[in-house]
Amino acid sequence: MHVRRALVCFLLALTAYSCSASSEDGDLGTPVSDTQTGDGVARLNPTDVAADQFAGFDFHSDVAGFEFIVEEGGFLFPCNDGDDCASGLCVPSAAHGGDVCTVFCDEECQLNWQCQGKQVGPDLIYFCNPPDADLCKECETSDQCGAPLDFCVAVGAHETTYCSIHCSSDEDCPTDFACDEVEHQGEMVLQCLPQAGSCVCIGDLDGATEPCVMENEFGKCFGESKCDGPNGWTECDAATANEEVCDGADNNCNGQVDEALDEGDCTKENEFGTCTAKKVCNGEEGWHCPATEPSLEICDGIDNDCNGEIDESYPEDGLVCDSPDDPDLCEHGYWACNFAEGELECLDDETFEEVCNGVDDDCNGLVDDGFPNNDEDDEADCIDTDDDNDGNLDGQDNCHFVFNPDQSDADQDLEGDACDPDDDNDGVDDGADCAPFDPDVFPGNTEICNGKDDDCDALTDPKGSEGCSMFYLDADEDSFGFSGLKECVCGDEGTEPYTAYQGGDCNDSNPVINPLAEEICDELDNNCNDDVDDIGATGCVLRYYDGDQDDFGVTWDKACVCEAKGKYSASQAGDCNDNDPDVYPGADEYCNNVDDNCDFNVDEEGTLGCNIYYLDGDNDGWGVEGFTKCLCAPKGVFKTESKGDCDDSNDDINPGVDEICNGKDDDCDDLIDEFGVCQ
Repeated sequence: MHVRRALVCFLLALTAYSCSASSEDGDLGTPVSDTQTGDGVARLNPTDVAADQFAGFDFHSDVAGFEFIVEEGGFLFPCNDGDDCASGLCVPSAAHGGDVCTVFCDEECQLNWQCQGKQVGPDLIYFCNPPDADLCKECETSDQCGAPLDFCVAVGAHETTYCSIHCSSDEDCPTDFACDEVEHQGEMVLQCLPQAGSCVCIGDLDGATEPCVMENEFGKCFGESKCDGPNGWTECDAATANEEVCDGADNNCNGQVDEALDEGDCTKENEFGTCTAKKVCNGEEGWHCPATEPSLEICDGIDNDCNGEIDESYPEDGLVCDSPDDPDLCEHGYWACNFAEGELECLDDETFEEVCNGVDDDCNGLVDDGFPNNDEDDEADCIDTDDDNDGNLDGQDNCHFVFNPDQSDADQDLEGDACDPDDDNDGVDDGADCAPFDPDVFPGNTEICNGKDDDCDALTDPKGSEGCSMFYLDADEDSFGFSGLKECVCGDEGTEPYTAYQGGDCNDSNPVINPLAEEICDELDNNCNDDVDDIGATGCVLRYYDGDQDDFGVTWDKACVCEAKGKYSASQAGDCNDNDPDVYPGADEYCNNVDDNCDFNVDEEGTLGCNIYYLDGDNDGWGVEGFTKCLCAPKGVFKTESKGDCDDSNDDINPGVDEICNGKDDDCDDLIDEFGVCQ
């Protein structure tokens, strides 16, 4: 017995049935009820068991007038697995509301169940299978279906054939099946057939949907497949991924619109020249060329004709000039472009007066004009040309401030004479000069980047020297530094950590954030322009300007944004009045002389608040009942709210006229010449 039980368990594990080797055949366990039959066998009284344990189960099956009573653990006893059955066999039966116990068999089974054999290794095991076990099983001939009256028939819109089971009424069929006629070998026979018309979409599965995906080399597009009654599962409705193009759509189904496109160059050309720029994708509108329109070159600091040169038509730009209103003749100004006027203008031209300095200050060709200059007494002259009155002009007298006719070299410096305290003529006495023979080095001099101690402070090329380069603190080493921490040093490498030529880094602890970084949708200011998630950032979504915040935007005013940005918040376009939140596509249309739903129709038929107007073809103020339109105002022949006209081709006949003797129903009361009008 244990060998047979083990074989059955192995078989049923393969066929989704359940069994148990925990009890012997005939060991029913403790009866649920003491109810006894005449043969002394314990029987199950359904009233002794919790109602939900056998919900939907028919305990008494009537076959050919025979009432079958279910025994505990016996044939048709509800089970969860083989442990609940005396045979150790628990099988599914839709007709009996779920899994029930079955029994072994030799040839026949009770209640029209089928005695079917299953091969397990060298043994052939026979047990009773429910008649609906093969229901909706694919088949080629009726021999593959359960009982002799169970046929292989076509079910659904496809050519596939399935097993059905014989029935006399709907009660013979399991849930979601009905007893219907079907053609078999030229005859109409009654069979249990799925109500959905399909052996695929049965019960709750009919109308159900499941996600699906269409994938190719361009990407994955997601959609749904539906269990559509006789048609079975429909094809996946997902779009087909394509190469991303500039059209405002997510062509490759990656959740982004118009991303990673090859912008390329575009040009605008006319008689003035050719201007080039990178193409810009404007969504549904396609590519846009933002190149400047070439124009005549004017003096405005701009390359107007896009030839690579700025203001080339004005070669005087930057040269010295003398403005017309300057009374002197000196060119102290410089030519520069007046951007507002587009012309050259002489700027910063200073006016100088003549002073006594041996120089033609006012550029009139005369030196120190207006001042005495006779050299006779060396007292009243504007400039005394022989200060020490030794008979030698100052320009030829190295010691012109002391009378020294012999020009002796008393200081023995081999560079000048006894009266020269500044051998290098740098304005600093030799005793205070750290480099008395270098005119470019002296105390107080400006320090420049030249490898010298220019100002005699024992420091060579210190920070801030003239000609230094500004370097910024670059903690994240992304070549951009923090603008607030910088130093100007000589050389082209800087000193750690001041190594960045450029400032502007708004997060110097993150190397992927700097002014040249790509802005992406991540709630960070990646490119340091003081704007988080800029318009057009990678990963952006097209949104429309929604001024009235009704979730519908202006079709032609849109931007690609990461999230709603300002008034660019609507994911849908088509708003025909962005100043009125009650006007948008799909809104209720009211009788208000406004196109509320943006369908380009105002107060059309059926608008909320409309009145019933009757057809009045003869313009007598009375309309024909049954011919109406609900309108906001009279329109065409539908123009009266009064009904009852029985002849709309004659304006003398309507409910508002008096009956006259003419053989007609003048007042439309279904009476002709009534009340003696003809007497």
